[in-house]
Amino acid sequence: MASNNRLRVVVEHAGRGFSLLEVLIAAVVLSLVTVPLFTSLHTGHQGMERIVEESLASNLGTSLLSKLSLVAFSKLPDVPTDTPDNELGKYFTVKADAPFIEPYPGDYRRLVTIEQVSHRTDDPGASENSQWGNLKLIKVKVVWLPDYLNRKSSRELVFQTLVSDDTEVW
Repeated sequence: MASNNRLRVVVEHAGRGFSLLEVLIAAVVLSLVTVPLFTSLHTGHQGMERIVEESLASNLGTSLLSKLSLVAFSKLPDVPTDTPDNELGKYFTVKADAPFIEPYPGDYRRLVTIEQVSHRTDDPGASENSQWGNLKLIKVKVVWLPDYLNRKSSRELVFQTLVSDDTEVW
């Protein structure tokens, strides 16, 4: 008889449904779990956007830097500070010596600087003489407006290398 009473109580309770209080408690518990979950997913997505943008900027900068470093030292012109890459051709005396600039996304800009940083002269005692020979600094700056910061500020990566004329050092 005791088992029949238990069964009757379970059947009567099952047909009754949920009270408003039970539904509200379940909604609060569900929101306490899902809000942090969606917040962490959004933060992860922003981090992924940042990585993609910085990877693209890195590829753009290193590709141009490697092309410029392959130009012979004697044909490498001095380029004023932060010259846009699409204006590089006008600094080369022979246009064929200028590196090919491939198209890339319009949100990015590449700025180039090429400057002589040391000179080698025939007089080892000259003050402008360098023990390292003739060196030029090639600097490529990639600037873009990131989407993950809602375009509040610009970002930049700078890549640089030294090239030598390969003459004998003192």
